[in-house]
Amino acid sequence: MSDFDKVPKQDRVFAAEPSFRVPPTNVTVVAGGLAVLPCSIQHLTDGHMVAWTEPSGFVVSLNEKRVFEDTRMSVERPFKRSWNLHIREVRQSDAGMYICQINTEPVKKMEVMLYVQVPAIIADQNSSSDKEVSEGETVTLTCNASGVPPPDVSWFRITNPITRVRERIGSDGEILRIHNMSRDCGGTYECVADNGVGEKAIRRINIAVNFHPEVIMKTTRIGQVPGKETILECDAIAHPLNWFVWERDGVMLASDSSGKYKVEMFDSDQNPDQKTLSLRISNLQPADYGRYTCRASNFLGEDREIMSLYDYSSKQIRPTTTKEPEIVVTYRNKSTTPRNWQPNQSHSNEHVDQTSSVRRKYGKPEDPFASQGAIYGGNSQARSLFGPDQYMALLAVAFVTNCIGGNVL
Repeated sequence: MSDFDKVPKQDRVFAAEPSFRVPPTNVTVVAGGLAVLPCSIQHLTDGHMVAWTEPSGFVVSLNEKRVFEDTRMSVERPFKRSWNLHIREVRQSDAGMYICQINTEPVKKMEVMLYVQVPAIIADQNSSSDKEVSEGETVTLTCNASGVPPPDVSWFRITNPITRVRERIGSDGEILRIHNMSRDCGGTYECVADNGVGEKAIRRINIAVNFHPEVIMKTTRIGQVPGKETILECDAIAHPLNWFVWERDGVMLASDSSGKYKVEMFDSDQNPDQKTLSLRISNLQPADYGRYTCRASNFLGEDREIMSLYDYSSKQIRPTTTKEPEIVVTYRNKSTTPRNWQPNQSHSNEHVDQTSSVRRKYGKPEDPFASQGAIYGGNSQARSLFGPDQYMALLAVAFVTNCIGGNVL
């Protein structure tokens, strides 16, 4: 009989077995952070050991000693009953079930599930980069996004590059298709991936749309008296714009040292694909009157318009007082007027016919609202209805009606 058996039952004292003080729990942490997997044990004696195992079943630690090769892991004991497992710089591959165990008979275990969240990212591989396309093509944009949990992907088009104002387009998903691509649909697109973890991931894709040149004149006839100077202007809309010149009798006119001709090109404030070309002619002589051709071209073709410069002296009504005659200039756009142009005596008798060059090009429909080319594609009726300046302003907002309305999926 052992000494224990000799002790009366009412006087016997039994040591409590080790047990866990906290129930099983789940831990969620963002990749790169610190994961603290809790394990609190009461009634632990020197004859017992505590071990942690990782999701693959390998032993991480025995008591306070780390036996696993990963130095990011360690057992920390801020309190006597604590046997917490710390994992620093957590990776997505660390996720899984960890087990804290006590070598009792049978072995007691407590499971701790580790979830690792990963902020949304957009990989360069299999994601679209900047594109150059032609009108009429179908364009497919792809955004290869990943993260834990999986992110939602939304698409936007930047409508104002200066203020970065953008408009949501298409449906959510990693793929955006734009059918029947037009010049109105060019610009910068954004795909935004968001899973609620950390910062959103954004990728910008620039689309340049190549299209046939279009030359626009706000008037086709201008008159001036001999000895004065005048300025001829025309606009060209094209991408790319390879050739943009004034010609007379097939000869290109350029700035010269004599000051007879001065040619200047200006950008548009509203449309990056639009340029204005001005031709200043000084000291008009009879030989200078006639037809001048404005021509623009690129690899897709060319377009041209003709302006007539005539002697206005025979039509001018002489003033009956000493008051200076008024300058008669119409349709001059402030944004496209040469910066050094000032109304002076040399322009005092200039006359511009209010006859816009509104001819129908490239088979565009007669109804200005019949198709996506109606406003931007050189439709003469649209220009007649709205006037030259209003017509140009409509081009800046044409995307809303032409691109989003049915083209984007």
